This record gives sequence, C-alpha cells and structure tokens, in this order.
Amino acid sequence: MPFRDNQVNDRMTEPAGYTPALYRSLTETPTDCPVLALLTVDEVALLLKVSVPTVRRLLEQRALPFIKVGGSIRFAPHDLTSYLAKNRVEPIGP
Repeated sequence: MPFRDNQVNDRMTEPAGYTPALYRSLTETPTDCPVLALLTVDEVALLLKVSVPTVRRLLEQRALPFIKVGGSIRFAPHDLTSYLAKNRVEPIGP
C-alpha cells in the first residue's frame, strides 16, 4: 500500500497528514468526470513525497497543471496522474 514504505524499528509508519481518503481521491477519480475533489499544495506535496517548496517550484516552472480558485491554487487528481505518467522513466534492459 502506498505511503507505508517508511519503516522505523520494523514497524510500518505513515507520514504526518496521511489519510486514506487523500490517497483514494487521487486513485479513484475518473478522468472523464468533472473535477470535484481538488487538492491543495500541501496535499500534493504529501502525495508526491516532496516538500512544499518543491511543489511551488514546479508551479513556477509550469510543470504541474493547476487551477486557480480565487487566490488559491488547487490541483485536479487526474492532472497529477498525467504529470507522473509523463515523467515516468522506463528501464533499460532486455
């Protein structure tokens, strides 16, 4: 299961702020339906396992698609999965 690969003293641990609903919102949102569950910068950082400044740098570089809601920045889950698929590096091998 994602987010459970951090081991401390042979125990499975979860990062701070992890919620099963947050992970489900990314994996269970169909790409052909209207976006209903938007993610914040903090939630995206948790899902991608990077820092908040890294997410903000990706925004400045326009590497991550985002939605402006008033003065806030939000992310559609399907845009994140597309970003991850686009940046996937295939292995070299036989």
